[in-house]
Amino acid sequence: MENRRFPENCTCFLERDLANKILSKAEQADVVHTIQSLYDAGAPLFRREHILYLEEAIRGRHEHVNLCGMDGSAYEPRIGYRTIQKMVNGVPPDGRMRTWGAFSAYRIACFPRHTAPFSQDSLSKSHQLWALYQDLWKRSPTCLTLMLLLDRLPPQIQVTKIVCFGLGALLPNVCRTCQDCQRSPDCQAHRSIRSRTFTQHAAAVSMMQKLRQQTPHLEFYSQEPEYSPECRVLLNQMGIRVLDGHRGFLEVDDKTLVFSIKPAVPVKQIITELARPAMIIWDAMGGDERNDDERNPDKWQLLTQNSKRLWHSPFGVDPDSSRTRKMLGEEYIVCPFLGDRLNFGQLDIHIRRSARAILGGSAPQTPSSEVSSALY
Repeated sequence: MENRRFPENCTCFLERDLANKILSKAEQADVVHTIQSLYDAGAPLFRREHILYLEEAIRGRHEHVNLCGMDGSAYEPRIGYRTIQKMVNGVPPDGRMRTWGAFSAYRIACFPRHTAPFSQDSLSKSHQLWALYQDLWKRSPTCLTLMLLLDRLPPQIQVTKIVCFGLGALLPNVCRTCQDCQRSPDCQAHRSIRSRTFTQHAAAVSMMQKLRQQTPHLEFYSQEPEYSPECRVLLNQMGIRVLDGHRGFLEVDDKTLVFSIKPAVPVKQIITELARPAMIIWDAMGGDERNDDERNPDKWQLLTQNSKRLWHSPFGVDPDSSRTRKMLGEEYIVCPFLGDRLNFGQLDIHIRRSARAILGGSAPQTPSSEVSSALY
């Protein structure tokens, strides 16, 4: 799934938000300073029990809060998450912060809901494409390298569960509504989109098959709100259990392999707060997100679009944080996910530090190049 931002004003909170006081610049600076101080002192952004509470609250009132658009589209409530960057630098230079909710990393936002009926034709096309891309993946050097890594994991790295985030719909809406896609499963206009989503799922399934050689009852979950009814049927046939809402985060523990590619929620910061998975494969760090200080107020960009002035935030949806970097640097060995950036982008593989046996007891500061050499 491509990165995309949450709505700036979460629908369910807008009325209450507007009713609260607008902070002056001095008051806003005090709030930001307090948030940063709490964060530096170790106050958690996210808690497992909070996510569970919000998920159950949304599920319990789901039928009362669905919204309909003028065009017939439907929306449903989901949890929205604010990164530490958003909390301390989420207001552009000429913007204002309000009092309500400033110290909360949670929001409730409304997102488009799938309303298209199940299509047997779409399911048949998905089966054809799955067979094609699974075969291409299994014959790829990237697959061979990844399977070799899993073969060489030491016994103390136990993986009993795979949880995926952000792998995208197998047939996204752009394909479901494309006439060329309807006529032929090999529509050239959207070939790259299909290649990414099917290949990423094929990689996840191959990891499941490899790990089940050692752990036959390994559990396999995927959290992706964009899955269509056809996706759910096909994934169930593959042995993947689709989790609604954000319940994937509640499944992650110290025996989990987390597989995340360009999610629409801050997976890195949430996982950092909730668990220490046995193995993590997710987007590599890059750009401003390497900075130790999460506050970068001078990096907002003022853009002009259709004669309107718009502020562009410097932070993506799934940025790193000082806590994430500390966790990975102190507790994990890292090596790059080699090959096939077209379908996966730039990923890193993190193996919890107890995996030092792979390196024959090397020191924690072993360069990533040596890690890669040892693993591959």
